[in-house]
Amino acid sequence: MAQEVTDVIAKARKSTVSIVTPKGSGSGFFINPNYIITNKHVIKSDQEEMDRLKNEVDSRQKLLDLEKKKLADWKKKLKSNIDENSKKQIKILIGKMKGEIKDFEDKLNELAARYEAMRKPVAQSEIKVIMEDGSEHACQYLKLSSNNDLAILSVDVYDSPFLLRGEDRSLKQGQKVYTLGSPVGLRNTVTSGVFSGYRVREDNGRKYLQTDAPINPGNSGGPLIDEQGRVHGINTMILRNTEGIGFAIPISAAFDEFSELTAE
Repeated sequence: MAQEVTDVIAKARKSTVSIVTPKGSGSGFFINPNYIITNKHVIKSDQEEMDRLKNEVDSRQKLLDLEKKKLADWKKKLKSNIDENSKKQIKILIGKMKGEIKDFEDKLNELAARYEAMRKPVAQSEIKVIMEDGSEHACQYLKLSSNNDLAILSVDVYDSPFLLRGEDRSLKQGQKVYTLGSPVGLRNTVTSGVFSGYRVREDNGRKYLQTDAPINPGNSGGPLIDEQGRVHGINTMILRNTEGIGFAIPISAAFDEFSELTAE
């Protein structure tokens, strides 16, 4: 049995790719010999993440402005008619505030630069697909979903291995599953866990597969497979500040969304 699973994983790895853009990297996998499924946020910046980052930049800017005003007030007080001992203490305080403000400003500039980079759309010509053997290919076709965090693309390769689709809602709680992808740039990484359950997001009604198999940055867009190598989901996210709670979009959503390209 162990050898069978090893063989299944080896085959699944050949069907899984890394996707690199100027914004970062993610994963994807061949759903048929011609097309690769991934997350839309691997190709296009996630709007929720952009909004979160913009709010953080705005909030930090307001705090920075307040600190600069305090610094200006202390400088003004330093020039007033006060005793020398008080002046020494204020000078020490001003020096400390200047250092803190510089560090805060550097962090703010870093966040602002990230936000501006996220706002810039990625051109199809900037998308690079890296196969399991390390070969690199330019994206030849790209389509983004308007309904889900999904995208489909193609590269100029011949008869690529691909993953077979698992039956809808066939996973059972506690069943062993595997994720494949390139977390933090580590290509061809495999992690395992169990299927935790079917979930529905309350705010939009979208369905997800929950697993405790690690889904880290770079894993997004990679496949969630069973021990037979059938793909059941597209790894998409984890809950912030938690461990062992990851989610995948059901593979049926990709087949429904891109039915004209994924017809079996």
